Amino acid sequence: MRHIHHIAYLFVALAASFLITACGEDYSGDIDKLNSQYSDIDRRVTTLESQVRTLNSQLGQLSVLAQAAEQNFYITSVKTTGDTYELTLSNGRVIILQK
Repeated sequence: MRHIHHIAYLFVALAASFLITACGEDYSGDIDKLNSQYSDIDRRVTTLESQVRTLNSQLGQLSVLAQAAEQNFYITSVKTTGDTYELTLSNGRVIILQK
């Protein structure tokens, strides 16, 4: 009788494992989509971080320019190279701005 119970338990276990694997969904498409979205967001965040660094640098340079104007210094020369402007002030300080 015990032998029949063991076989019944084994049958139930096999049937349950078969149902679990047979009814399981394939999530590889969802995982690929999430990975793609993550990569896109990561690229966008990297771009934004770069733009913020550039803006912070430019704000620092504009602050120096504003302080120079408060001290009655003026721009003596401007050199343009591509997207970069190099401003030389009357006190000799050079400020570099980018488009």
